[in-house]
Amino acid sequence: MQPHEKFLRNHRKPLVAHQVARLENQEDDVSALTFSQDGTVLIATGWPSRFWHEDQEGHWHLTRTLPGAFVAMQSDQRYLMVLKENTTLNRIELQDTTGACLQTLSFFDKKTRYYGYFHDQKKFLTYDQEGWLSIWDGKTFQLETRCYYLPDTDRPYENIALMRLTPDEHFLFFYYYGLIYRCRFDSDLLRVVPEGYVFQRPTFRFDAEDCQISPLGTVIAVAHSSESAIELYEISSLQKLASFPVESPFRLAFSPDGRLLACVDDESKVFIWDVSTGQLMCTFLSHPGPSMEQMPSVVCIAWSPRGDIIAIAGSLYEIKDFSIHLWKIEY
Repeated sequence: MQPHEKFLRNHRKPLVAHQVARLENQEDDVSALTFSQDGTVLIATGWPSRFWHEDQEGHWHLTRTLPGAFVAMQSDQRYLMVLKENTTLNRIELQDTTGACLQTLSFFDKKTRYYGYFHDQKKFLTYDQEGWLSIWDGKTFQLETRCYYLPDTDRPYENIALMRLTPDEHFLFFYYYGLIYRCRFDSDLLRVVPEGYVFQRPTFRFDAEDCQISPLGTVIAVAHSSESAIELYEISSLQKLASFPVESPFRLAFSPDGRLLACVDDESKVFIWDVSTGQLMCTFLSHPGPSMEQMPSVVCIAWSPRGDIIAIAGSLYEIKDFSIHLWKIEY
């Protein structure tokens, strides 16, 4: 049996999507959508970042606006990391409406990028466009260690993108000049050892629009714009498992249980597949209306922790709709 054949069996009943909310975003660009772990808070990262809360009747209300870009929330939902002017990372308390800063980390370099907390919530990781990874203490903001993570090359580093860390923190992936590199990551010694790549398209500098790792850390999904497909690879072996056809895939998101994979294309059409069977379970149009030529109609997509809601943010370039749409997904 070929590796992909197991994705072609055991078809399930299709899914149905119903729009349940529309959150106005005042025509601000959104770079990411994040649900709190209990699913009652939705954060739209932007300049500024906006926080919506769901009430007991299922209605969503804008409750807070923070200057700066939200980047992470600790698992206890008490503390937030907020980036100011691309150079300063502030730790604040969620319930503190004044936004008072508890700790501040200044990078002094706009090339620094923030990644996120480790799973024990005690440390967080940053990387920069010069090829350095840094680990910081999550409470004191003290630098613990850093290392160089890029392969030897004479190419400029500005095109590093799609940094992804597996849930077990053993593998680090990033996209760089037509390659998605897989590296073995040792957070204790902070060693990053390149071991291989997922795919190679040296003639397409921007071939990969997005890549996401499944919640169990066993599969990586890659949106190939040049291949008009989403391809799934086994993380341990880098063996290709399946390919799902999409004309212009743009953003990807696994459901919390890893059973479903959602993709939104550059014209705001949403596709949902059953990962284990390869069955297309649902399609719908999130943000109808014309958009500018060669500009995506949406910018990001996220599942709620319960796996029953998908949030999709309209693009800054969308002519008719800048809002965030929430869709109920059910059988």
